Amino acid sequence: MIQVQFPFFDFRSLLSIWESVGLFDIVLPFILIFTLVFAILERSGILGRNRGVYAVVSIAIAFFAINNPFLGFILKELFANAAIGLIVVLIGLLFIGFFVLREEEGWWRVLGAIFALGVLYWVFSRTARATGFDFEFSSLLITNPLFASIILLGIPIAILVAIVVMFSPGREGDTLLEKLTRRRG
Repeated sequence: MIQVQFPFFDFRSLLSIWESVGLFDIVLPFILIFTLVFAILERSGILGRNRGVYAVVSIAIAFFAINNPFLGFILKELFANAAIGLIVVLIGLLFIGFFVLREEEGWWRVLGAIFALGVLYWVFSRTARATGFDFEFSSLLITNPLFASIILLGIPIAILVAIVVMFSPGREGDTLLEKLTRRRG
């Protein structure tokens, strides 16, 4: 195999330069946390309508968050695993899409959502294991009966409610959340 090297530009060197100046440990986590906090504050409207206040609060929270060096490690692991998980979900949905005969059938969306939730659990468990927050879900169920009963009773009830609401008559184009939150009159 012939390997072509460009002496004038090397992507690995560029990535190591970016890492040495703190792009992955400081800049990107700061931007991510600022964006998420700003979006949550703006969407909730908890502090009124002043976007300047949202920006100041978001900047403060982002600076406090990046001050913790462990956060950068957690975010690196989380997003590396999330990228793998997203690829797995997309491939799974692609395969499900191959076998769907009609667009009107909604079972494949439910199957895709269950698959995506399984991959999400896989991503979080890999991240927890890599960052030292490893826990066994089965031991959590055994040692905490309240949590176990919430999981074992709550999930089937939530699925039943979602199915009933999903197949209930509603306005055209309503999402599941709109059907759940709309008052019946």
